[in-house]
Amino acid sequence: MHAETAQAESLLGLRGLGGLREARRPVLSRGQRPRALIARSLMPSPRPLLLDDPATGLDVAGREQFIDRLEVLGLTRLEPASVLVTRHLEGLPPGTTRAMLLRDGR
Repeated sequence: MHAETAQAESLLGLRGLGGLREARRPVLSRGQRPRALIARSLMPSPRPLLLDDPATGLDVAGREQFIDRLEVLGLTRLEPASVLVTRHLEGLPPGTTRAMLLRDGR
């Protein structure tokens, strides 16, 4: 197996998408799409990983599952550092080390 293919399969597995290797975007659920995009964005080993409200549109269960997957990612990879923008403080993964709150642009 080619190294990039193995890396892609590993990242899909970490995101809970291991069985969807050949799936195209239109067939992915609303909850699977952001996870697939994160797996895709990790392929070139970015530093840092920027996530702009990645759980938007997910129901409570989907958001919790998404947060769990972010936590798994944090526990299994030391890199990259990540910046997560969210409107929901409950959407921060448990491993979050710093938070900045903005209100009225401050």
